[in-house]
Amino acid sequence: MAVVAMTGAPSLQPDLTTALTAAAWPARETALGGAMLRLAGLYRDLNLPGDFTASVLPYVERPHRVVKSGQIAAAIFEAIEEPPIRSLARVGAVDQFVESTPVLTSAERGRAIGAAAFRPG
Repeated sequence: MAVVAMTGAPSLQPDLTTALTAAAWPARETALGGAMLRLAGLYRDLNLPGDFTASVLPYVERPHRVVKSGQIAAAIFEAIEEPPIRSLARVGAVDQFVESTPVLTSAERGRAIGAAAFRPG
């Protein structure tokens, strides 16, 4: 498992263990949020590009909290200086730029959205 070999992995263990063993979703959510904030801290500790402050915030109007990874990605992209790299499309997996459950639960719809995102022009 890649996480186990990662520098700083021991700091993630308490939250990840709680996320795996918690009896109710609020405890899992809190633990996963803590693990994600620690991951963001580990990234910053490596002095890699991107000036951001990671935070756990409500997900749209739902009663769930998530790390706003889009803000982290935007900060990292802004730190890119090489023009050929800056000109690349800023997309990854469909779930990174689509928040529609009907799309994310359908492989066919997800592939169609992904293909359109990478289509030139």
